[in-house]
Amino acid sequence: MSRLNLDITLSHKKIDFPKNSVKVFKDMKTKAQKTTVAFEELLEAAREESWQFVDENISESYLTEKYIRWALTEGLFDADPNIRDLAATILNMSDTPLNPPDIKTLEAVLEDDPYHIVRFRVAIALYKRKRQTPLVLRVMEQAKSDPDVGELVRRYFI
Repeated sequence: MSRLNLDITLSHKKIDFPKNSVKVFKDMKTKAQKTTVAFEELLEAAREESWQFVDENISESYLTEKYIRWALTEGLFDADPNIRDLAATILNMSDTPLNPPDIKTLEAVLEDDPYHIVRFRVAIALYKRKRQTPLVLRVMEQAKSDPDVGELVRRYFI
């Protein structure tokens, strides 16, 4: 490979990059092109309780309206508690504003879901969206000491 000196002119200013910039740029491009795993792979990983895989691969691309709708209409109501956990995780990671019916859905899940992790993650999702009812606050307080979500809860709730 020949040595290459890159220069780029931006707004009439020349910027000289070191000779190793080609490798650095190729490395950056490779990292940026890392493919997002298919949603089905995340679902399967959740079913198998492969949470490290889920944590490493859940990305901004799954915090979109499409997946928030899935979480609110399907995921939170799945018979598998791990799928409900994934749905609640998407909702607690997202900052997307929710409409009043969506908030009511989360409040119902907070009251009724038998799996404490789902309730904890839903409480975080509600708390982040300024829905800080006595029930949300009580569940957040309980979640603070949980080994799975306690650290996350403590970021929002002291």
